[in-house]
Amino acid sequence: VHINRVYKKRIDRLNSLRSKLRQVSELSSSDKSSNTKSKAGPILVAINPFKTIPLYGDDYIEAYKRKEIDSPHVYVTDTAIREMVRDEVSQSIVISGESGAAKTETAKIAMQYLAAVRGGSGIEYEILETNPILEGFGNAKTLRNDNSSRFGKLIEIHFSEIGRISGASIQTCNMAHFSDVITSKKLILLEKELHLLLEEALDIVHVSKEDQENVFAKLAAVLWLGNITFSVVDSNNHVQPVIDEALLTVAKLL
Repeated sequence: VHINRVYKKRIDRLNSLRSKLRQVSELSSSDKSSNTKSKAGPILVAINPFKTIPLYGDDYIEAYKRKEIDSPHVYVTDTAIREMVRDEVSQSIVISGESGAAKTETAKIAMQYLAAVRGGSGIEYEILETNPILEGFGNAKTLRNDNSSRFGKLIEIHFSEIGRISGASIQTCNMAHFSDVITSKKLILLEKELHLLLEEALDIVHVSKEDQENVFAKLAAVLWLGNITFSVVDSNNHVQPVIDEALLTVAKLL
């Protein structure tokens, strides 16, 4: 696997002010040259290339699993797995960064690696399919990021005594946007495909079609509420809703 071309050298030994400026220069050149990963001590420094780079998949997973390469990569997740099994101590992976730093994608890649090397029961596929569900209901398009998470999440992946994935729990906060429902009605192929992925994910995690339809109906009603208009009926500014398509649609959906 030819992987070194996309990585920079370690930057953690650059401590002086001059070195700090050099760090910025290193990261800037990384961004321009698609060298998107660097090491800073135990920290993986990654820059979002905003384009597809062929650095993930079965070949790379096997290479990291066999320790054939040690260049900086999200698959450093392997270290956490090995230490968990060896020491029987829970491990934490913290992914942080500003909006558009690729936190969501990085988390998905790390989970895909865990599923590949520690799966086997089938539960890992259900865990992975929580990603499009969380994104569909909790992400939104912003000026800086087309798929920006509007919530925080804590994902706990549970392992058996022999180190196999046995389950997971997910905690979220500030989930407030329903971008997939808004865009799924647009006649844009990509957005429609994303909505189909959401429905497929809901099927995989055993959400019934009836429950799915109920959820989408409620969310559609919330969107239609914004189209309801009112008319003033007296001099005291009392109002009543105008009976039009928006009002009738909300009533039907609810």
